Amino acid sequence: MRLVDAKQTWRTDGFVVLPSYLSAADLSPLPNWHPRADTGRGGDRFVATAGRPGLYDAEVSAAGPAGTVVAFTPDTLHRGTALTRPGGARFTMQLSFRTAAAEWAQRQGWPDRSHDPAWYRFVERATPHQLALFGFPPPGHPLWTAETLAGTALRYPGLDLAPWAGAL
Repeated sequence: MRLVDAKQTWRTDGFVVLPSYLSAADLSPLPNWHPRADTGRGGDRFVATAGRPGLYDAEVSAAGPAGTVVAFTPDTLHRGTALTRPGGARFTMQLSFRTAAAEWAQRQGWPDRSHDPAWYRFVERATPHQLALFGFPPPGHPLWTAETLAGTALRYPGLDLAPWAGAL
């Protein structure tokens, strides 16, 4: 897949799978970090329709040989599946990027805490100013649209979004 096509797929579907994108030469400096191509396939599954009926009907496998790259957006549901082949392995490197205008995007990875009940309780009680201290875009920020507010309401049903909605 050409990178221009991969970019469009990522934007349209919320994820893109690039089988064998990294060559054996790319992987060779990391001999202990990746499985050989003949040892099995990791299995991840992606759904870009989070929060909608028939969620798993839209599931797509992201399994691939060593060197496969999977890029997905934060709003794409991702789950790993069981490895069944003897000697099979899945190695991941979680990377992120942000544009200069996305101040709320952190370099610190929070996936292990993003669904912690304590975080939800905090978000639902915090003021916009307190949330901004953690990188949450403040009211009036260009990120906020009717669509992003609706998604935030789904994720944090107890959060009063009036300050953000009022600033649209």
